[in-house]
Amino acid sequence: MLLLTVTSGLFIVSGYAITVWLAHHLGPTDFGRYSVVVAITTLVNIVVARGVPVAATRAIAADPEAADQTMAAATRATLPLSVATAVVAAAAAFPLAAALGDDDLVLPLLVGAGAALTYGLQALLLAWFTGMHRYGRQAFAQSWYALSRLVTIIGGGFLAGVAGAIAGFVIAPAIGALATLRKLGGRRAGTPSASASGRPAPTPQALLRTSAPLVGVAALVAALLSVDLLAFKRVGTATDAGRYAAAAAIAHVPFFLLRSAPLVVMPAVAAALAGASTAPDRRLPEAVRASIRRGVGDAVVLLALPTALIVALGDRALELVFGTSYAVDGLLVAPLALATASITLYSVLVAVETALGTLRMALATGAVGLALVAAAAAVGGQGSNASRAAWGVAVAATLTFLVHAAFVWARAGAFVPARAVAATALAVGVGAVTLATPPGGAWVATSALAACLAYGTVALRTGLMRLR
Repeated sequence: MLLLTVTSGLFIVSGYAITVWLAHHLGPTDFGRYSVVVAITTLVNIVVARGVPVAATRAIAADPEAADQTMAAATRATLPLSVATAVVAAAAAFPLAAALGDDDLVLPLLVGAGAALTYGLQALLLAWFTGMHRYGRQAFAQSWYALSRLVTIIGGGFLAGVAGAIAGFVIAPAIGALATLRKLGGRRAGTPSASASGRPAPTPQALLRTSAPLVGVAALVAALLSVDLLAFKRVGTATDAGRYAAAAAIAHVPFFLLRSAPLVVMPAVAAALAGASTAPDRRLPEAVRASIRRGVGDAVVLLALPTALIVALGDRALELVFGTSYAVDGLLVAPLALATASITLYSVLVAVETALGTLRMALATGAVGLALVAAAAAVGGQGSNASRAAWGVAVAATLTFLVHAAFVWARAGAFVPARAVAATALAVGVGAVTLATPPGGAWVATSALAACLAYGTVALRTGLMRLR
């Protein structure tokens, strides 16, 4: 787990290094186009990377003896799906560019369509490592990918601008897949093996059916993070879209820091549910409720401080990190950080519902929230007003989370422990103090570090945060 955590850190660092370099090299206008294409391509890639490979991972973990048969079935499902997804994405390039009012997006979107092939291949190969618990090899492959995309995207952007950077985005997973193939070594991929459990290996059709809800949930959360940029691009200028994208890169930091929280909460709640008996009145057993409270409480405690710091210091950091050409009138990072916090907590509650088997409400509230966020960005962004669009998105995302939380509360009871409320109050207080930080990058960095130390010390000493 530590190795995978370090790998995730390397991935985040390389991602932000790419973002900052491209923002300076391309300028706000082309950086906005790059960000729009990456947002669309990422949503497309979810179809091939978060469905069948995840279903295959679960099947391999449940029956390792049939891993070869499962991989063969996953390959037969993934290859045609990846090709079809790439074809559809390429065909959609022209209407998407027209809908966003920017013909310069056509070529990058056409290039980005190829990512369905490379990301599908990479995710399929990683599925075997994850399912077989070969975390060391998985970490190696992911680290290789993190470094390769640093080279390919920056190199492509340097040589050919937006289209070159997107080409690097497409090529990087293929390089990571080569490292994965080397690590597979002597394994005879696709060779049938006997199942110790006697259960038949899943068929391609079964994997596709299992993957459908996984793709739906992953796409909803990803879309909630990116649809506002697409909606704002439709009504704003390309330059202001670039500024909006740069602000979002800072505001989304807490989400990426806590991206593993749902992966921890879901199995914990599922295990508690499996080991408890259902109450006569159909209420969840207390053990399950306690597991939900622990998971949500830990997520809030870890989310509170980075959100508070970005709300307080994020708009100053925008100019310090990306340059004065990315400055806007009014606050931009602060409202987007509030929206990100709501979406992060929504994803944690979705993990709870995944464990409880009640995903329909999550999909319904997520779909309505998606429409609200898009409408808020489009209406608020009229006249290319990025700040007003961001505040509208913050309201829409918060409303989506609160409505969804009310449904979960009705099913699971009170799930916000007192320590989560106390941690939020502490983070707000610490963040408020940082508002007095003098101008300058050194002051901002020192203030943020001091805030982290103060929050961590108090949280540990008072029991708000448990190292375990």
